[in-house]
Amino acid sequence: KLYEHISEVLNAPDEVYLVKIDKRNTTLKYIKSYKNKTLVVTGEFNPENKDVFNIKTWFELTDNKNRMGFKIKKEID
Repeated sequence: KLYEHISEVLNAPDEVYLVKIDKRNTTLKYIKSYKNKTLVVTGEFNPENKDVFNIKTWFELTDNKNRMGFKIKKEID
């Protein structure tokens, strides 16, 4: 039932990482922490239509290996 949280993760993330930029796509990783779990949503913007964000995957964070890329947002405690 992680998919029920995708909208919240994308609209109110605690962290956002820029993972990759190339001529075809810009890949971002959104992370949201809850009391007992942390969720990750990864997706891409296409440079030809930046209004569309294509979700590639979502999962529960189990280690910090998925906190990679250039951090462009960090929640202030």
